[in-house]
Amino acid sequence: MRPGFRSALRWAAAAAGGLLAADRVWEASRCYRQLQDALALGDPSGADGWRTFLTVDLVEAGAALGLGLGLAWILRPRRTAP
Repeated sequence: MRPGFRSALRWAAAAAGGLLAADRVWEASRCYRQLQDALALGDPSGADGWRTFLTVDLVEAGAALGLGLGLAWILRPRRTAP
């Protein structure tokens, strides 16, 4: 693989992981607000559902960021022997 293509692929993987993680964090913040509303209304089953959605969104954000950064690290430039 050419070094320029590998570098572009590395940055694309990191950017895609960051964008996916940002989307999941945005959704997690919305779920957190809904969770607070459900708790204020005294709706335990609704709060449990929103807590589950919040947990899933945060796990997805971590996985997307980890995968993107992991691919970027795997595709990093290799040192050549002098």
